Amino acid sequence: MPAAANIVSPAARSFLLALPILGASFSAAHALDAADARHLLARTGFGATMEDAAALAPLTREQAVRKILDGARTTAVTPGPEFLNAKEPAFPALGQLNAENRKAQQDKTNRHVQE
Repeated sequence: MPAAANIVSPAARSFLLALPILGASFSAAHALDAADARHLLARTGFGATMEDAAALAPLTREQAVRKILDGARTTAVTPGPEFLNAKEPAFPALGQLNAENRKAQQDKTNRHVQE
């Protein structure tokens, strides 16, 4: 699998796990052919090579999805943005502020955006 195959968003993970139960058109009991394997890899957002598709081709849909997800990374590779560690949110919900503080926050936000 390419390195990108190790990164799966929660939405993609949910989609992949649901594939085997989506209905008759997604029969989990039959082996994938090369076109099905390429389609699965393309739909999950991974750049599929012929070798990747060939590795999934003899598997059922359920086995192929599990193989993709087994190699998925579940922790971030890069650190999150700095604002995640801030003691107070950079952009508090304006509806929770009184009029004076809301105006001050809007001014602060406008200065921040203009910088």
